[in-house]
Amino acid sequence: MKNEILNALIAKIKAHQDALGFSDEKFVARYVQFLGSAKTWSDRLKKGDLTGIKNHEVFEEKWISILQRLSARIDKVYIPEKVFEVLPVYRAMSKRLEILKGQTNDRRNVICLMPFGSGKSVFCASQVAKAPAECCYVRCHTGMRENGFAFASAVAEALGVSPGRGATAAIKSVSNALQTRPQTVFLDEFHEVGIVGFKNVRFWIDEAQASRFFMTMYPTDYDAVVSAQAGAAAEAKQLLRRTIRPIFEEYRNGVPNEDIAVYLKLRASWKDEDCKICAERIGGTVRANGNLSVLEDAVKEAFVEAACEGDEPTPDMVAKQLDRLCPAPVKRGDR
Repeated sequence: MKNEILNALIAKIKAHQDALGFSDEKFVARYVQFLGSAKTWSDRLKKGDLTGIKNHEVFEEKWISILQRLSARIDKVYIPEKVFEVLPVYRAMSKRLEILKGQTNDRRNVICLMPFGSGKSVFCASQVAKAPAECCYVRCHTGMRENGFAFASAVAEALGVSPGRGATAAIKSVSNALQTRPQTVFLDEFHEVGIVGFKNVRFWIDEAQASRFFMTMYPTDYDAVVSAQAGAAAEAKQLLRRTIRPIFEEYRNGVPNEDIAVYLKLRASWKDEDCKICAERIGGTVRANGNLSVLEDAVKEAFVEAACEGDEPTPDMVAKQLDRLCPAPVKRGDR
């Protein structure tokens, strides 16, 4: 093939396949919504064999568009290097996901209310990594705020379809894709989208009978939506009627000491009692400053400190590093 853009895209995607160590069959199974069949990927695209293709230009333009979306998907989806599946928070979210998969009525949505750093994004991304042909992941952001086209376009891109032009086309494109090939759509930080997101997801649940949604939100933002002005609250409640109840909010106030103790056990291999005592000591600081994400930072710093001293990290080291990362606010009279 002579098209430089297409060749560059194929080279990039092939490098991704090589990095994964996947056969053509396994790689296409992961990205079937983009690549279609192993024969197309291995014989047509990778080898550049256009035998039997009447219009090379049309063929190349088609695949440039498809592979650009696949390239964007590869760039955006965060695949965690290490996921601690034995963490209570991970197990709790997994149970809710299993309930969602078994739903046959119109309650095909899960809402998880968790503050930042609690492990929600890692969980969502890990599920897509496990079953990429059955799931897709969208990280919502402020640019989608009450912007139906931006939000629907991002979902369409994750599904591997063109959003078309305008919000209506993008919403319909997603609906058609979910009807054709049912998916579990993970919408991370869904609170960023606003009421338009509630409207769109409700429509997609109604239109695509076999597709499901799993969304994470910050508790305060969720509360603001459902307690907003009458019209907005009504839209939110329409989606809540299609959501598995009760809302998953066991981690509304952050990760409890139990999760912190398990995390320390996994990372530092201390005795159970030492992990429990350390968790009780640092739990409040962890929850106030970023949950598992700040805890991981403190543990990493403790490992560095211990390595410099030729020793193993201790609970005191973790507590000290946490205090360094999260200094107490200075009172006006203490300045």
